[in-house]
Amino acid sequence: MEQSDAQERIESIARTMVSAFGLELWGVQYKPSGKRGVVRVFLDKPGEGEVDVDECARVSRHMSVALDAEDIVPGRYTLEVSSPGLERIFFNLGQLAGYEGRKVAIVTKDPLYEEEFPGRKRYAGRLVEVADAGIRLDPGEGVGPLEFPWTEIEKARLVHEFDEKAKAAKK
Repeated sequence: MEQSDAQERIESIARTMVSAFGLELWGVQYKPSGKRGVVRVFLDKPGEGEVDVDECARVSRHMSVALDAEDIVPGRYTLEVSSPGLERIFFNLGQLAGYEGRKVAIVTKDPLYEEEFPGRKRYAGRLVEVADAGIRLDPGEGVGPLEFPWTEIEKARLVHEFDEKAKAAKK
């Protein structure tokens, strides 16, 4: 089975499993490897709630049985089930909505903005806007916001910023 087919089947099983527990599927990563592949399942809770360890463990147990029964992942594999975390990866453009004003790091498939940033594929900055086809990001490096089509983004994640007042109070 090809990696993309396996990824789709894993996502389908995860989506069904997760919704049965009243949770949302944030995303799935499948990395086949020589001796041991890795399947990562990221859970979120509708609304403002947080996913707890017991929920992750319950989904993990059921996912493991389902993946073994379907024989999707060849050979041995590691299954990791967790919340997306503070520095969550964004799996689709819609997930970025609501994060405007927050710091985001992206990796593009190819270098963009060759004139301003020759050869650069990694960018970080404030998320200015989420549009139908991409995002606008302000890198804060003396240039205005830059536009990135979602089709050109290989990876996007939230960058957690620690509260400066809290850091100063600990000193």
